Amino acid sequence: MLFFPLALFGQSPKSGATVDYINSKLGKGFEVKLKGNYLVASYYENGKDLYREDLMHVKDIDINSIYYNASEQMMIINCIGVKNKCVDRQLYIQKIRRRYGRISFYVKLDTPSADNLTRALKHLIQMTTNSKYTADESFD
Repeated sequence: MLFFPLALFGQSPKSGATVDYINSKLGKGFEVKLKGNYLVASYYENGKDLYREDLMHVKDIDINSIYYNASEQMMIINCIGVKNKCVDRQLYIQKIRRRYGRISFYVKLDTPSADNLTRALKHLIQMTTNSKYTADESFD
């Protein structure tokens, strides 16, 4: 039997718990996961039919511009650089593939929940991109 570190093929145990937390806050219409060094955001219609998937390399994420826009009820994850289109978006129903400058989720959150979700996303990216990052976060 062969054993490989989880980081080669999936999420580490700590990142798995953070991903679970993020998904619990986003609701059943969305799912975030890590595939290697990529953040994958899946969008579901009626909570089950995949209609869109966004793929973003974690090193392209501008960690300082992950935020919640309360007026639009959107959690936003931007690429580094204003003109950088680092998100590969696949629209399955229309069979369209395009590049975008951000990932966004429509989610209605109160201020504490938005702050906690923002911290969780930043924590996940730090754990994935910075091998010296050791913070053990609690989000609620």
